[in-house]
Amino acid sequence: MRVKYPGLNSQQIYPFQVCTGAGGKCETTLDGFYTETAICLVVGFLWLQWGRPTIHRLQRLPASAWQIRSVLRR
Repeated sequence: MRVKYPGLNSQQIYPFQVCTGAGGKCETTLDGFYTETAICLVVGFLWLQWGRPTIHRLQRLPASAWQIRSVLRR
């Protein structure tokens, strides 16, 4: 990812260059990918447990229940 930082010669630089260029040491303390994956996994599991009765009820319906019938009959 390239970012423009104002006041730095208007050139595109990588964000880690700002950190190391200022004498700092860049470290990733928490990777957001694994956090997001864990949260989505828990939310998906809870949603599945909550919606399981509805899912099973809809799956038991015959195919005719899924067909669209005309509302306006002339």
